[in-house]
Amino acid sequence: MWQLTVPPLELVLRTLIVYFLFLIALRVSGKREIGQFTLFDLTLVLLAANAMQPAITGPDQSIPGAAVIIVTIFGVNRAVAIARRRIPIVKRALEPPERQVDPGGTRPRGPRR
Repeated sequence: MWQLTVPPLELVLRTLIVYFLFLIALRVSGKREIGQFTLFDLTLVLLAANAMQPAITGPDQSIPGAAVIIVTIFGVNRAVAIARRRIPIVKRALEPPERQVDPGGTRPRGPRR
């Protein structure tokens, strides 16, 4: 329980790989915010998280291993958030373009015939 069975660097690398694969999958699905998730999307995320857990931890089930993984996930998430705010190319890669909405409702099509 207190002994790491996998080297910490391997846990960090596994976590980073799975994090970025999941980030890409969310980007490809076109979801920008949690508010856009349907019940089916939430179910998909929970199932994916359950499926990815063994890929991250491998044979390690120790408490220090969990701590390494948690620190890695929060650290990389913070780094991605900062990069998204400061680096325009990262922002374009992670966020789909915003759609313009006509505040006046529908636009006239032109003269009717």
